[in-house]
Amino acid sequence: MAPALGRLRFQNPPASRVVIFDAVSSQYLSKLVLEGIPHEVLPARRETYFVSIAILLIFLRNLIHIDWQSIRRRRGHGFFGQLYKTYLLACLERMRPKVVLTWIDNSWTFQALSRIYTKAEFVAVQNGGRSVGCVSMVQYMPLPDPGYKISMPHLFCFGQYEIDLYKRFGHQVDQYHPVGSLIGGYYKSVAAPQKPAVEHDLCYVSQWQADCMNGTVRPKLRQALLILDAHLARYIKEGGLSFCIARRSNDPSELEYFRSVFGPSARIVDNDTEAFSTYKLMDRAGVIVTDCSTAAEEAMGWGKKVLFCSPLRDEEFYLPPRQGPWLVDTPDYGDFSGKLDALRGMTDEEFWREAGDFARYSMAYDLTRPPHRRVREMIEALLIE
Repeated sequence: MAPALGRLRFQNPPASRVVIFDAVSSQYLSKLVLEGIPHEVLPARRETYFVSIAILLIFLRNLIHIDWQSIRRRRGHGFFGQLYKTYLLACLERMRPKVVLTWIDNSWTFQALSRIYTKAEFVAVQNGGRSVGCVSMVQYMPLPDPGYKISMPHLFCFGQYEIDLYKRFGHQVDQYHPVGSLIGGYYKSVAAPQKPAVEHDLCYVSQWQADCMNGTVRPKLRQALLILDAHLARYIKEGGLSFCIARRSNDPSELEYFRSVFGPSARIVDNDTEAFSTYKLMDRAGVIVTDCSTAAEEAMGWGKKVLFCSPLRDEEFYLPPRQGPWLVDTPDYGDFSGKLDALRGMTDEEFWREAGDFARYSMAYDLTRPPHRRVREMIEALLIE
């Protein structure tokens, strides 16, 4: 089935020396990295089409870049994806950027174009955690077909973990730049108080997903979340602890679910990315509890005490191997409560002595040169060349 046609704009895309590829979450790059640097955004999800004679002629000339082997391998809409890639290539040729920057590092279209359009430097900023499943399996959206290799010139990644993971599966990144999380680093280095007061004993960072919890996808993840939620509800009740939940979405079904598990007294906070809602809650908690949240990984990189609960040991989905006091990887409640008791009994300094090496491996922060500044420095240098 052909994709639905988006909004038509009968003009050429505007020329710019810096182009953000993909409008989704482009506001983070515009605000945190490119403030004061003129740039344009190229929508990359079929929501907008630029229509002009110039775009049509360039598109026809670039049909030679269709990857017919990939179309034959794919199980779906590969032909239309290849046509759309060729259209986006035509847009870039018309925009004539010197730098193409994206927040969607797991876009196969961005990756493919980074090897075709050689008149610009392509720079990707990692937007979320990467597991074995993300880089090895077709059903995890980053891989469009079984033979696909992730490939790009520059990747600002979270840490050495991604470098080891991508190399393990034979992916091709010319230069890795391990810097930590862009938003987590910005929050901690610019937006956060130096040492906020602890307001809750525990902060639970939600991994609730509608399609997972209703049984449509990832049944193993659903089972793991149900185990964690039951353990945490019991632990809080037995200890009489202060507790907050950082919601993953603002879906009313998520709120209803947590009310059913934790009762009406639980403090459940709406997700507000512009206000750093999840980061603020984590920063003001004694211990963070989660399943496999990237945000909790980011907070651990700041030095926060975190307990990851991976009761089913699903390597395909979960993030870096986390053997240590920060991980419980069995479904046993005694193991869960014992690990959480131990973390609550540690000082932040004691925790960092044990967890610091792992935290730096997964989140390579240098908050004297936070990620947003490192990315901007590269963009500025590329524009001078």
